[in-house]
Amino acid sequence: MITRRMLPEISFFESILCFFVVMIHILSESIDAYAPGTVPSIVLFSVSRLLTFAVPGFVISAGIKFAHKFEYTQFRYLDFLKGRILKIFVPYVFCAVLYYLYFAFRHQYYEFSFAGLFGTIFEGSIAAPFYFIILIMQIYILSPVMFLFYKSFPSFLGITLALSITLVSMYFTKELAYNNRIFLNYFLYWTVGCYIGIDFRNKIAKLNSKKMPLLFLGIILTVFYVMFSYLQFLGVYISFANDIIKIAYCTVVPLTYLSYMPKTVGYFAEEFSTATFYVFLIHCLAIFEIQHILTAWNITSVPLRMTVEIIFTYTVSVLLSYGYVCLKKKIFGAKTDF
Repeated sequence: MITRRMLPEISFFESILCFFVVMIHILSESIDAYAPGTVPSIVLFSVSRLLTFAVPGFVISAGIKFAHKFEYTQFRYLDFLKGRILKIFVPYVFCAVLYYLYFAFRHQYYEFSFAGLFGTIFEGSIAAPFYFIILIMQIYILSPVMFLFYKSFPSFLGITLALSITLVSMYFTKELAYNNRIFLNYFLYWTVGCYIGIDFRNKIAKLNSKKMPLLFLGIILTVFYVMFSYLQFLGVYISFANDIIKIAYCTVVPLTYLSYMPKTVGYFAEEFSTATFYVFLIHCLAIFEIQHILTAWNITSVPLRMTVEIIFTYTVSVLLSYGYVCLKKKIFGAKTDF
């Protein structure tokens, strides 16, 4: 028997987002392999940018689950934070250590040191997707403030304030090296998620009723976002206006996807959704290893490398993650926190 999830739409949504994150990181090597301005560069870059709403989408889904969970139950901060630490931060630390040891002893990129290890853990810098863990843990640590915010304002005013805060934060932190780890830069997405999480069934029904307008708006924003992103990539047009377009894109497109998510999912889909977080954590390790193997075999064809990386990364990440979840349930039970 499996534990039925209260929000199957979100489970399915997060599984899709996870696969998008994996593809973004697989494509990065191929994008760098082609000269900027060439057709392959434009195509691969565009596909990659089409998927960049994934992390904002994760923040939106986290907000949905947070507000939905505490809509009718008391918010107990310490209990909530303990759960987030056990379910998110502890597995992250384990994987960060694994990555650090892999780079130190498998590839000798640096000498092992505890200072370096702890630094990469708290910076979220050992692998590309790990900044999200640092970002979301900030939100969870500050969750009483976040809880008070969306409870204090009606949705329109709250989202307007959140948008203003996000724009100001992004503008004044745009030159910082780690600005993608600053929670205020994602405050709009979290807030939007929280307001959807309140009375979720009615909110998702409203999104379902607006599928076509959302899709139309999403397509328009996609065209503008990809076009201006590539111009920025070429160094032709660099402006804060690009960030504003990105905010609009990364807000509307996740909502468009949510409007198309099924209300029920099959047995495997529901089971697998619990494994997607581990896919998120370990997939870069699979990418690093297969790239190392392909280089050692002197395989330089970009299409061939990309094809092998896609097959290897998804297969290994999914099998290991799903296998771990099944083993964990068999040993500890379905409700274990680690």
